[in-house]
Amino acid sequence: METPFPFEPVLVFGIMAVVLLLGMLLRGSIRVLQKFLLPSCFIGGTLGLILLSTGLVKLPTSLLETFAYHLFIISFISIGLTAAGNDKNKPAVESPIKGALWIGLVTGVVMAMQGLIGSLFVFLLNPAGYNLHPLFGFLAPLGFAQGPGQALSMGKVWEEFGFADAATLGLSFAVFGFAFAFFVGVPLVNWGIRKGYSSLTPKSLSLEFLKGIVQKETKKEAAGELTTHSANVDTMAFHAALVGLVYVLTYLLILGVGKLISEDVA
Repeated sequence: METPFPFEPVLVFGIMAVVLLLGMLLRGSIRVLQKFLLPSCFIGGTLGLILLSTGLVKLPTSLLETFAYHLFIISFISIGLTAAGNDKNKPAVESPIKGALWIGLVTGVVMAMQGLIGSLFVFLLNPAGYNLHPLFGFLAPLGFAQGPGQALSMGKVWEEFGFADAATLGLSFAVFGFAFAFFVGVPLVNWGIRKGYSSLTPKSLSLEFLKGIVQKETKKEAAGELTTHSANVDTMAFHAALVGLVYVLTYLLILGVGKLISEDVA
């Protein structure tokens, strides 16, 4: 008998939750993972990759891609909606608008440099018989500067223009980007901390920072403030609704661009 409601999306979410919890457990227990500051999501994602590759867990790839695409969009929306805190004991935080603009500016410059370098390699390697797609070099900024969500989404679009397996290649670039950040970037940052180049960071990281779990005896930081009354709507539900509002407005904007100019531009 078939179930009256589809379970696949919830099961995919549940398996993602399980590997994330396993990632937290491993990060808190294994020193080498703490040394390179590997986040639980990366550890759990690696476990999920092993489970999928060995066939122990079978999940539709399209559904996993859908989760990756939309959750990354939501994470960027959340950055734009995050305001500065009110803790007077912490250094003053710049306006979230200035922060978002600065991130966008730096990311744009870095992406342009990576795209030019990647395209240069394609230009040099193709005469040697590699026969790479002209857009292959542009996967570098998507994987290294943007991340899996953008590499996946743009890869899907490029597949429609004849770039075979662009989405899979984009995710591969993203994996190498994460690996470079953890195994090259983190040791470089640790070296800078030990040399005293960071004025806001102690020369030795706390055990809680390394393990990623706050101890029971430690005073906990507040996660936020309630801005709505629970008799009406839960604050977290209200925040999720704001994210959903931005998502819908962005979708309508892109839809309008597609109708006024062209779908390719959108």
